[in-house]
Amino acid sequence: LKTGEIKILKQFFLSFWTLRNQLDPEGEWIKYYRTVQGVQQEFGCTNSKGYETDRGRVYLQYGPPNQRVIEPYTASTLPYEIWQYYKYEKQTDLKFIFYTRDRSICDYILAHSTAIGEVKNVNWQYEIRGLASPLDTDNSLYKKPYEINSFGEQSGEFFNNPR
Repeated sequence: LKTGEIKILKQFFLSFWTLRNQLDPEGEWIKYYRTVQGVQQEFGCTNSKGYETDRGRVYLQYGPPNQRVIEPYTASTLPYEIWQYYKYEKQTDLKFIFYTRDRSICDYILAHSTAIGEVKNVNWQYEIRGLASPLDTDNSLYKKPYEINSFGEQSGEFFNNPR
C-alpha cells in the first residue's frame, strides 16, 4: 500500500479472490462485501466500524452463529450476548460471550470463548456482573464460575443450554 503500485494491488486482489472461487472471483468478492456491509449495519458504533468490533470480527471469521442469546437488560448483569456455533472446521460446540460495560454504547467486547486461539476467561460471569473478581461477591468462593446465577440472571443456564 505504501508504494502505491495500483497494478500490483489489483493483481493481489484478483489472485486472493481467485483462490477462493476460481470460477467467479468477482461474485465471491461481492458476497463477502455484502457480509461486511451487514456486519457494519448490525455491529457498527459511533466510535468504531462493525468489522473493528469483537462481534464483527467473530462474525466475519466464523460466520453467523447457530444460536444467539441477547440479554440487553437485567438487574444484575451488564448487557451481554452468548453465541454458539455447532461446528467450525474441526471444532464443535464453540461459544463466545460478549458484553459491554456501558449500556448506552453498542461496542461489546469478547469476554470468553471455548474456541481454540480465542480469549479464555473462566471468570467471565463475574465480568458481565460488573465485578473485578470472584472475591467481590458474597460466598462466591464456594461456587463454580458457571453456577453464579442470581435472581433473574441466567447467563450460566444460557451458556450451558443456549436457546
